[in-house]
Amino acid sequence: MPLTVTQVQSYPTTQVAGFSTTQVAGFTATELGYFTTTQFGAFTTTQIATLTSTQVAGFGTADWGVISTQQIGALTGTQLQQLSTAQVNAINTTAVTAISTTAIGGLTTTQVKGLSTTVVTALTTTQVSSMTTTQILQWNATQLNALDTTDIATLTTVQISSLSVTQVVGLDTTSFLAITTTQVGVLTTTQVKALSTTAFAAISTTQVGALTTAQIGVLVDTQIDALTTTSLAAISTTQIGALTKTQIGFLSTTAASALTTTQIGAMSSTQVQGFSFTQLNALTTTVIASMTTTQVGNLTTTQIKGLSTTAVVALTTTQIGTLTTVQFQALSTTDMRSLTTTQIGALT
Repeated sequence: MPLTVTQVQSYPTTQVAGFSTTQVAGFTATELGYFTTTQFGAFTTTQIATLTSTQVAGFGTADWGVISTQQIGALTGTQLQQLSTAQVNAINTTAVTAISTTAIGGLTTTQVKGLSTTVVTALTTTQVSSMTTTQILQWNATQLNALDTTDIATLTTVQISSLSVTQVVGLDTTSFLAITTTQVGVLTTTQVKALSTTAFAAISTTQVGALTTAQIGVLVDTQIDALTTTSLAAISTTQIGALTKTQIGFLSTTAASALTTTQIGAMSSTQVQGFSFTQLNALTTTVIASMTTTQVGNLTTTQIKGLSTTAVVALTTTQIGTLTTVQFQALSTTDMRSLTTTQIGALT
């Protein structure tokens, strides 16, 4: 005959702790749910370990709120799989950290998907890195952003590269900045293309430097436009060379003004044609003067026509001498009048 609530709750904690494994096995899930939190706390790890998964699921959410690290450490993944979302989320944060990596890896997709941000935040780096890609994919952006920065930084490259586009888009600035250079390097081009403009506006110089040429090649207009002068300055000559002519045109004038002579020197003449005259005019006079004769010689008439007098005056005599007749004729009257005597002398 099943025990009543009164009968179950009449057991003193000393008696509960003294139950043999056979006696414990005799309790139904319903009867186990009758135990008070104080009585539950008296269960030994040996008793806990012998419970069936059905029995484990019988304990109330309040019991999971007081479970000790020793008790939860005795549970297997099979036992934990039977817990409802409410029971899992009721586990106190101290106990969460004691769940074995094997048990964490055994959580169902439903359980992982339903984890509260409190539980997610409580997970240790070891626990997070032990999760399967299928489990990680169950999290929404709010859950991912609930991970502390150390957890994010220790996600394996397999876990990082498996994140969905939706998850990547949802990363907040703090979470994004926690991504290591190694992790940045394994992001797929699809993931990189999905990163928000907010992320690119905040991207660190080390993260920028870790982008592969393949990743650079898929950046869209809003991402490139969001780059700060500091971030742009961190782009290597190899990375600069990976930008397409179209992508060059997406640079903000502020970003263009931060380009260095080394970076400009790494650009092909085709890439340089991607600059609008507004961008060209934003280049420093030192950078303009450092452009190769091939680069200058390939500037379009539209670019030449739009050059400011400051930009024109910055051209060296060597550069002036390489201008084609068509290019020279494209100079505005104002620009022609601004030429220095030295520049005029270099005309062929």
